[in-house]
Amino acid sequence: QICCDSVEKSKAAIDAGARVLEVHRPPDAQGSTPSTEFVQEVLRHAAARGVAIVVHAVVRPRSGPFCYTQPEQAAMIGAAQELARAGVGGFVIGAAARGGGVDFPFLQGFSAAVAPLQVTLHHNVVDNEGGVWGPEKPEVSKLEPRLTRLAAAGVTRIISSGGPWVDGKAAIGGGGRGGGG
Repeated sequence: QICCDSVEKSKAAIDAGARVLEVHRPPDAQGSTPSTEFVQEVLRHAAARGVAIVVHAVVRPRSGPFCYTQPEQAAMIGAAQELARAGVGGFVIGAAARGGGVDFPFLQGFSAAVAPLQVTLHHNVVDNEGGVWGPEKPEVSKLEPRLTRLAAAGVTRIISSGGPWVDGKAAIGGGGRGGGG
């Protein structure tokens, strides 16, 4: 898996063997959500080479905190549905509540709107829930209830951005992995 901010980088990643791509607009762009044309060109490139890939699109209307207004949330859902029609296999979002932690109502609404596609939550939001991916190694007993609640809200993956990881496979049903973000 690799994160790419341009069609050219995405094509190079596919040609180098990547089979899962997280795509977004360049950091200097206003917002990170890629265009449907970006996604379609990447998928066409893979198809022309006979390669099956999964594209996860970042859905983020602006830079800054992951705490979004209701109009921004509605725009994110609309953009995600358009990207789903373009062929993405999942989405990467942040969903922070105004007082800290996860905005579960938005996360649940977003997940329902894009089901059955995968929803990946950015780890910075989870960190606000009490340091799941903070500098200290998390305790498995603290992971299980948080991950269970996130899964119930529709989250299928969490970006960890590397760093320390606990072998929590037993606690989370065999799905633990680190790195990759």
